[in-house]
Amino acid sequence: MKFFEFISKLDRRWVFLLVGLVVTIPFFVPLGLPIEITPPVKQVYERVETSGAKEHPKPILVSVDFDPASVPELYPMLIAFLRHCFSKKIPVILMTLHPAGPGLAEQAGKTVAEEYKYIYGKDYAFLGFGVGNYIPMLKIGKDLRDVFPKDFYGTDVNHLPVLSNVKNYDDFDFVQTFCGTSVYETWITFAKSQFNATISAGLTGTMATDAYPFLQSGQLFGLIVVSKEQQNMNL
Repeated sequence: MKFFEFISKLDRRWVFLLVGLVVTIPFFVPLGLPIEITPPVKQVYERVETSGAKEHPKPILVSVDFDPASVPELYPMLIAFLRHCFSKKIPVILMTLHPAGPGLAEQAGKTVAEEYKYIYGKDYAFLGFGVGNYIPMLKIGKDLRDVFPKDFYGTDVNHLPVLSNVKNYDDFDFVQTFCGTSVYETWITFAKSQFNATISAGLTGTMATDAYPFLQSGQLFGLIVVSKEQQNMNL
């Protein structure tokens, strides 16, 4: 009881100091905590590595399907994925099915392109916002130009060299969606089931439990999530 009385009377500045030390010390004295790479994340990594090892790698379709509320988890994930692709000289085609996604997709593409000296139109492109949720997914299965005759900047996609040999899902190595909702299920339903597109998803930690059945069934070939605890619940 005396301990609790002591704590209740303790000057709050000592508490702030203790919290500050706990937060600051690890910056200067590494704790050496192990970083484990889970199999679903490794599968995505290895797929990019394999694609990048080819002389003429197929482009990857990256759909930025999240809004600013999911930025803390998904935006760093998106940046890391783009850096991996760009470092392997893999063409990337960005798009979004979320009304709030264009700004995030454009910013991510430009940021990483500057780091790796990627040239817009030649090495990567941003198609913009596809209206209608599942409708763009179905149309891309037949001809991407039915959905995106022009890119985000109003340029005819036929004038973009990176898209010169791209028509539908068959011409992409795989589709990578980053989403904070169940839109990845829509990708599976319409792109995977209808056109046998290869799908991978990057999700927030709370979405992981719902996604693992699709991973185990092979409908998702890879899964990037942040929460280790969520993954352990399903392995």
